[in-house]
Amino acid sequence: VRTVRHAIHRDPSRPGEELSADIGNEYSLADFPQTAFALKGHVVALHAGDDETDPAELAMLDGIGASSLLMAGITDVTGEGWLLEIIGDAMSAPMADYELPLRALLALAALEADRPGV
Repeated sequence: VRTVRHAIHRDPSRPGEELSADIGNEYSLADFPQTAFALKGHVVALHAGDDETDPAELAMLDGIGASSLLMAGITDVTGEGWLLEIIGDAMSAPMADYELPLRALLALAALEADRPGV
């Protein structure tokens, strides 16, 4: 997996802060099995302290001061995989209600990727 965009959005009235230091970083899917599962078209919710969360995924959350991660993946018609991760902390709203909208957004994004001129 390669990071192509990384931003922090804290307040809807202000633009997000783009974090360019993470752009281009690559991570082995073998090290992150729940991320690999998400890339197969699933929505995955991870929470700090959850016994079912892979230790590598928990370490990633802990390393950035996060407490939750909602991610979903999809493959477009060209075979390119896309993963969207929404990372939360104590200031974030609960993410459980966003699983279905996240899946819908990714499906629309994959459809748009197939349109000529997009």
